[in-house]
Amino acid sequence: MHDLKQALRNAIEVEWAASRFYERLAPKAADTQACEFLLWIADEEIRHANALAERSYELCGAEIPEAANFDIEGMETVPQWSCADNVSYAQALQVAQQAEEHTELFYEALAGTATSPAAQAFFREIAESEARHARTIAGLRECEEM
Repeated sequence: MHDLKQALRNAIEVEWAASRFYERLAPKAADTQACEFLLWIADEEIRHANALAERSYELCGAEIPEAANFDIEGMETVPQWSCADNVSYAQALQVAQQAEEHTELFYEALAGTATSPAAQAFFREIAESEARHARTIAGLRECEEM
């Protein structure tokens, strides 16, 4: 990895972008259940971003860049849903699961390019967290289909 500090900033910004995505989608929900789920997951992404920011200091011991160095808006989102209206709870779950699965791959890629064992472990831990989110949402989807 060329720049661990930049990768950490990019990861934090990915989480903030995901929160913004869900916050923009929530008012388009078809019902209260979908809206509440989208706002809940938006809050989860904020918590994730804050945890990443705290952990980044442990890895770098210094300040990280102030901004991402690429367009992160589509990383933990499903862009085709940005223009959706009347989003049902089932659709909200589908979007969230797809986004979590996509982001797991992003963090696995960062782990694969990291040069230090600590950075590799850090990004794999985040990838596993995203995978847990995806599995939780998949479970909710299964319950919804019953």
